[in-house]
Amino acid sequence: MDDSLSFESFCEGAKKAAHRAMEDHGREEYDEFALHAGVAVERLAKAVLVSKNPVYIVEIRGNASVDMLFHMGGHRKAKKVRTIGASEAISRLRTLEVLALDKELDMLIDVRNGVAHTGSEEDAKDFLPILAKTVETLLGDLGGPLAAFWGRWTTAARMAVDNKRGEIYRNVQVRIRQAKHRYDDRFSDLPEHLQDRLAVEQLELGGFGVRFAENGV
Repeated sequence: MDDSLSFESFCEGAKKAAHRAMEDHGREEYDEFALHAGVAVERLAKAVLVSKNPVYIVEIRGNASVDMLFHMGGHRKAKKVRTIGASEAISRLRTLEVLALDKELDMLIDVRNGVAHTGSEEDAKDFLPILAKTVETLLGDLGGPLAAFWGRWTTAARMAVDNKRGEIYRNVQVRIRQAKHRYDDRFSDLPEHLQDRLAVEQLELGGFGVRFAENGV
């Protein structure tokens, strides 16, 4: 079977796209966020299907589907590699009762495919919770830990779907973590003594922020 269609390849592709989506969201590049979020969902959905049976990602369309069946079975190479798209992958996972019907997820995929458009670029930022929730559901089926997938974005992803907190609180906490990662990326190449100085300044600003919050201002 083609290595690009392997479970490992789909998982790694999903992980990279999901991290890019988080970075895009933090930079307020919401169109790019929707694109990468959709790619992450598609690749992770295909990883789940492949984990159950590689033929589940074969597109059923004429003689090409027969070639792909043999290709996925490892018996011969198809002349043209063709697999299902995101919408069909999600549909098949719903048939298998891995995913439930969700209009927000369908909208995210439609926006990613260019089939639908949000009212404005900023509206796409609201897809963050559905990305985090879908990833969590798919990883749950695979038995994979969130931390291994999300890495430094684990806390932000968990916060995005924390129903015990209010929406404003969740959004603020996600923004704080996104800002921290942008800061780390921007200043990681600085000499150590400058990084130490910035760290001290951060602590001072953090202390001010706590006092500011405690004063209820």
